[in-house]
Amino acid sequence: MSFTYPKRPTEVHVSMTPLTATIAQIPMSPAIARYGSALLWLLAWVIAAVWTRRSRWSTDRWLDLALSLQTASVCVVITAQVTGAFEAMRWTLPWLPPLLFAIVKHRWAKVSPGELTTASDPPGSGVSWLALLAVSTVILTFGRLFPASLLGAVKVVSDAPIYHLYFAAKWWLAGSISWIPIPFGENAAPYFPANGDLWFTYLVGWTNDLTLAKVGQVPFWFFAGYLIVCLCRTLGASVSSGIIAASIWMTLSPLALFTFEANVDTIFAAWFLASVYFYVEYDLRRPRDTASDESGSQASSVVPIDTPAIGCFLLVQSLLAAGLAWGTKAPGLVFVPPWVAYVTIRELRQRRAGAVRSIPLQISAIWAVTVLPVAFWWVRNVLATGNPLYPLPVEFGGITLAEGWYGPDVMRLSPYYIPFQEWRAGADQLLAVTDPRVLPVVLIAMIWWGGRFMKPLSARDRWTGVLAIAGLCTIAAFWFLIPYRTQQRFFLHGLALFAPVTALCMDRFRAYKALGVTSLCLHAFTTQGWPFATMGNEPPWDFSPSIPNAVPALVPFADVLARLLMVDTKTIGLLLLTFGCIVCWRFRAVAKNRAGFFASALAVTGFALLLIGEQRGFERSGRGQRFPVFPDYERAWNAFESITKSSPKRVAYSGTNLAIYLMGPNLANWVEYVNVNDHGDFMPHDYHLALPPDNRRWTDPRPTWERLETDYDAWLKNLRSKGIELVVVARANPNEGQANPHDRQGFPIERSWMDAHPQQFRPVYGARENDREMRIYEVLK
Repeated sequence: MSFTYPKRPTEVHVSMTPLTATIAQIPMSPAIARYGSALLWLLAWVIAAVWTRRSRWSTDRWLDLALSLQTASVCVVITAQVTGAFEAMRWTLPWLPPLLFAIVKHRWAKVSPGELTTASDPPGSGVSWLALLAVSTVILTFGRLFPASLLGAVKVVSDAPIYHLYFAAKWWLAGSISWIPIPFGENAAPYFPANGDLWFTYLVGWTNDLTLAKVGQVPFWFFAGYLIVCLCRTLGASVSSGIIAASIWMTLSPLALFTFEANVDTIFAAWFLASVYFYVEYDLRRPRDTASDESGSQASSVVPIDTPAIGCFLLVQSLLAAGLAWGTKAPGLVFVPPWVAYVTIRELRQRRAGAVRSIPLQISAIWAVTVLPVAFWWVRNVLATGNPLYPLPVEFGGITLAEGWYGPDVMRLSPYYIPFQEWRAGADQLLAVTDPRVLPVVLIAMIWWGGRFMKPLSARDRWTGVLAIAGLCTIAAFWFLIPYRTQQRFFLHGLALFAPVTALCMDRFRAYKALGVTSLCLHAFTTQGWPFATMGNEPPWDFSPSIPNAVPALVPFADVLARLLMVDTKTIGLLLLTFGCIVCWRFRAVAKNRAGFFASALAVTGFALLLIGEQRGFERSGRGQRFPVFPDYERAWNAFESITKSSPKRVAYSGTNLAIYLMGPNLANWVEYVNVNDHGDFMPHDYHLALPPDNRRWTDPRPTWERLETDYDAWLKNLRSKGIELVVVARANPNEGQANPHDRQGFPIERSWMDAHPQQFRPVYGARENDREMRIYEVLK
């Protein structure tokens, strides 16, 4: 492909976000803008703390905790968006706002014990031994996966190292939400909504490294599980059954494994479930009559009838949570609008007695609140490209309303694509995600619930059915509307919507509850094919060779037993942690109960042993802690660290999509991609939109406009203008852009240039070491 781009006059480029550039035109002192936005960050948290502690809903501790956690996440995202736009992200210590939030909630809005409802008992009362057994699978999964993720390097898994953590680290170091190109990976990622990445940015600010960000999804894993229990409880299920249903969802293998990587799918699921839970609470709490509730039944007495102001607050929280989910990842465009549309229709039906002229206002208000958390990303894209959904083209009736990179036909060329007709692969996906030993448990509950539609249903019963149908629609939407059908993580949130019907079925049939826990334990402790196939072999239900079904156990029973006999520190710590947490659950009043205090000490000791054992494992192997176990790059990364250890460097990279590791464990190095042509400040959208309107579509899913019209002198000028001291170049993957590989060995053109100009570049690693994957060069002054 050959393109010619218009030349720009030589100028000094100042890195600014589009929103910052717009605001910069306002006559305002930069210091006032930055201090003002930092003050807004603190003020928003204080207001939120006061707002969420009103006695009418805080008398229900379950709902109060959910509202508090959700409000805190809203504050994190919204204030990070504002301060990131004003380049003031680093002007407030990130640990200070949540501290103020907790102090204000505790000091200004206490609830006396007499105001607590009977339905607000802490999450341990009445919990059966089956529920505790289910919880133990979650704790064991946490203990197996958390220490390695916390203490080890970011693993080369999925999108976490490619852009989620890279964006978070760069945004925190820059103090603003700036444009960051990644031409050798998912090059459309700079234009995706990134609320989850802002959470990682917040965690980077806590430690000035990736320690917490690596496990940034784990709090949302527990939050989502808690929301499932709350939802089941609200819809009439017992706490024990809700806990079992939540444990089944939390230990789904793809969900559990990806939760301990810095992806955003668990964050999306938690916010989506928060939206569902708050709206169900809101709907069941409002007054009903025969005009608004066909059954004429009131909500259960457990769910109080609230004032309009409190109901409005719950509705706003639900819509904000939906917006947070929508703004977390691109597939949110498929899953969130249908849910908000359902809420809108339901609200209009409930208020149909009102004036017709108020309907547009009601619709606008609902959607305005919903898009608030995602509007930042749309405005950012519009200011830069004119298209809020960029790089997705917006077309209607054959007319292009907003330009994009490619159409749906090109997406079929992606290695992540599965044809819609391959229903066998879809069946395999569902079996691989849910485990064939667990899926029948859910199917039994669905069949049982289907028979209940013959009887009159209460409002809670109807909501249970609606959520079960929504779960089925989520799976269907994934298969019908998302071309990347290999990405099973996209529909995990929908599987959580089956939890209420499963929990209610468990309350109805004791044998079914035992069956559910038994299936859960088999899933957690044995390989997915057991007893029909050994690990590494496909089980008899394998429908498609493109989807692997040989899924390992989360907590292999045989391995745990063998390590226990070997007196392994990690295994002892794992069992102590699990036992201590379970006993603590039974003896909640730790300060007043010796057994509870002793159990807490056991849990803390077990967790400490887990970390000590994991640390010793890294020290014995000498691998995996500073850099991941990745044979292609390990030698080069270690050499790079020895070069930059004494003094941090400004580094340019090419060929690799793993630039995050070049920043160093402490993020001391500044790393960026440098354009190879006479457009040093161009982003991909600049190259794209500079082309003639009839020649703006790329022919595969990885456009590489920035890799065309290569010019050595222009590239050298770009390096020097950015103060680059080292250049790291790796072999490029042709699947990540057809214009990336250049020479016979697959290296990009930067390597050829640097080898051809020894007077300006000195090789410091790769040539003598005969490294076929990566080279490092020093830029000579």
